[in-house]
Amino acid sequence: MISYEEVKACLLSITHTDSETLESKRTLIENAISFVEKLTRGYTGDDRDRVILLAAARANYYITLLDSDENGITSFKAGDVSFTKGKGSAAESAKAFYESALAESADLVKSTDFVFKAV
Repeated sequence: MISYEEVKACLLSITHTDSETLESKRTLIENAISFVEKLTRGYTGDDRDRVILLAAARANYYITLLDSDENGITSFKAGDVSFTKGKGSAAESAKAFYESALAESADLVKSTDFVFKAV
């Protein structure tokens, strides 16, 4: 089982956030830990660091979604209705980081679920 303090320490190293801000987001971090613990049932001690990073990446994604006031639009014109979308938002970056960590931890994910995607 991974602890809040381990994930918080990882978050401090991968984000530009301070300890006080992370404390105010404790519920989101604990939710990410719970999700990742269930997702990675039966991991070994050798895989602990990857599980901590995965939980931190998921928590970072939650926090970024909650705090982000970006909508990706950098300009808007009402006359002939046009807008320009920015290159990327913080939420998109956090999602990409989380998906990368999840892909790198795919061997740890235990699933017996049946998924039907398409015919």
